[in-house]
Amino acid sequence: MQVDRYKIHDIELVVDRLQVTDDLKARLSQSVQQGLKLGKDLMFVLVNGEATITQYSKMLMCEDTGISYEEPSL
Repeated sequence: MQVDRYKIHDIELVVDRLQVTDDLKARLSQSVQQGLKLGKDLMFVLVNGEATITQYSKMLMCEDTGISYEEPSL
């Protein structure tokens, strides 16, 4: 695949497709970890049958407002 080096591109990939059940918790956990790793701490989840995509991030930032938050303290 070739992309134009002077343009910003969004590249999406599917890490896993699964139906969540109690016996697949370990696989789901591994898929989430892999997705965050490949996505550089950003991951999108599409639930089958729903039209919305949910974004998950480890960057502590609100996607809608751009507000970033400090690391929680104990």
